[in-house]
Amino acid sequence: MYAGYQFDFASHFNLGVEGFGDLSSAKSTDFWYGPATTEFKSDFGLRVLPGYMLGQNANIHAIVGYTRGQFKATDQGYYNDLGYSFSKNFSTSGYQVGLGTSYAFTSHLGMRLDYIYSGYRGIQMNGVEDDNYRHTVSTGLGLLSVNYLF
Repeated sequence: MYAGYQFDFASHFNLGVEGFGDLSSAKSTDFWYGPATTEFKSDFGLRVLPGYMLGQNANIHAIVGYTRGQFKATDQGYYNDLGYSFSKNFSTSGYQVGLGTSYAFTSHLGMRLDYIYSGYRGIQMNGVEDDNYRHTVSTGLGLLSVNYLF
C-alpha cells in the first residue's frame, strides 16, 4: 500500500513523494551448504518519483527511496549433519530504485505499473558452530496497481 502526492512543474516534469508499507510471505531457499531459508515479512519507507508526462494522461517515472525490511532467516547447517539449526528474525535498512509508468483513465481513476529493486544492508548471522556469515537480502517487485487520484 502506498500514499503520496505529485507536484507538477512546467515543461511536463513532475515529482512524486510517497510513503509505503507491504506485508509478505515470500520465501527464498539456498541449498549451497544446506537448506537456508529467508522469509520476507514486511517493509515500509519513503520514495521520491521524478517523472515526465508523455501526454495529457500518461507518465513515466524513476523511483528512488529508503526502505526498512523485516525478515526471518532459518539455517539447517550443512544439511543438518552437524545436528544444529537456528532461526533469527531481523530488521535492516536499505534502498530502492526502479522505473514505472502510470496512466489516468479519468480525473480520479488511474493505473500504475512499477518495477522496484530493494537492496538491504547485510546482517551478521552468528551463533552455531562455524556457520558464521554475512546475510544480505535483495528483492525485486513488479507492481500493478489501480489508484484513486485526489
